[in-house]
Amino acid sequence: MCGRFAQVFEDKDVSRIEEILRASLRISDDAADLMLDSFNIAPSQDALVCEAGEDAAGMARAKFGLTPSWAKDASISAKMINARSETVHEKPAYRGLVDRRRCVVPMSGFYEWEDLGSKKGKQPWFLSRADGDVLMLAGLWDRCDTGNEESMDSFTLLTTQARGMLAELHHRMPVVVDSDTANGWLGMSVGVDELLSMLDADALRGYRVGKRVNSPSNNDASLLDEVREGEIERDGTLWGS
Repeated sequence: MCGRFAQVFEDKDVSRIEEILRASLRISDDAADLMLDSFNIAPSQDALVCEAGEDAAGMARAKFGLTPSWAKDASISAKMINARSETVHEKPAYRGLVDRRRCVVPMSGFYEWEDLGSKKGKQPWFLSRADGDVLMLAGLWDRCDTGNEESMDSFTLLTTQARGMLAELHHRMPVVVDSDTANGWLGMSVGVDELLSMLDADALRGYRVGKRVNSPSNNDASLLDEVREGEIERDGTLWGS
């Protein structure tokens, strides 16, 4: 799964994002204002996404956790941060979006929690691209009416069975795309099955980080500091330290 991630971009990263997604982006003069540095993006928070399809905005800010256009209660988004790729064509909230509203979410990396056993709790890891490039994850987005004459964009990330080193931490992983598959996904020319068939099992690398990331209120560069195996912290939970 993918429930937390970081979007911290240097100028070279922004240039790389634009390079990879050039065919799908519609960049305006104020696009740079959309860049929001965050070391700990949690569900319900804003993130930078590249939207494609119906009424797409190109680069946009959207809330993490899908709120379908037909939803009467935005709280449903808490359960819709991830969409299983195996059933995305079947679920009512997703099946109408697969060929209509797709997105790619650029990021520095995402967090995953390793289960150390009932007495030791869970140890967070930070996962990023092994080649050091900007990480891109495939997703779906939608737009709903907030009731205040405004609309809200939100998104969910596609997941699949974990592969490579991530399989040792969790049974699920987000769907990573590269420069070719990102534009194919956004251009509606690459389907879910094809996207999964091109997934590189060795695209990710990871290391242990401190449990301060467990609290969404913690958001600073030290969250990315490596914690060695012999120095694993004992306190902290998924929702607070």
